Amino acid sequence: MHIALLQSRRPRLFIEPFFRSLPLALPTIIGAGVLAVLGAPWWARWLRVPRTTAVLFVAVCGAYLGVTATPNISGLWGTPGASRGLMLEVQLPSLGNLLMISSDSLNVLAGASLGAVSVLMWCAGRRGVAVATAVGLPLLVELIQMLFPAMGRIGFLLSDVVVNWIGAALGAGIGAALAVAIAAATSAKAVPE
Repeated sequence: MHIALLQSRRPRLFIEPFFRSLPLALPTIIGAGVLAVLGAPWWARWLRVPRTTAVLFVAVCGAYLGVTATPNISGLWGTPGASRGLMLEVQLPSLGNLLMISSDSLNVLAGASLGAVSVLMWCAGRRGVAVATAVGLPLLVELIQMLFPAMGRIGFLLSDVVVNWIGAALGAGIGAALAVAIAAATSAKAVPE
């Protein structure tokens, strides 16, 4: 496995894979939101968290799966010559590539949403679920993409997992800062003057 920490990979400015998966991903994302809201009482009991936390968690995880684990249109008819397999080379994206709409910036954004809801789960006492979501879900999705060629995805890209984890760390940091600010504001209101 090669880890290129100093050398950034060439920009992946193409986001066609994202747009190719949209026709199937969009109904999945909408469905996840609807199921999260309609099933809120059940999700809250099952996850043993407050209802709002459950809705956000299910909606974000469903949207993440909708974008990353649904087939793209080319997968329905096969992708001739598509590269398949386990790609363990890690090349970190450049900052410039992260600041424009690219495959990498979308992966960071997806990971950030997982990191943010993981903080909610952590604060609700569901630490195992929080870690499994932020760390395990990106790995699971890449395995699904590798094991099911009909999805029209490339395969297992460790670089995508690492970029998702970078996003999850950023999202967790932002979520933790917000949780601390909310806790401070709440405790300040509770203290009589």
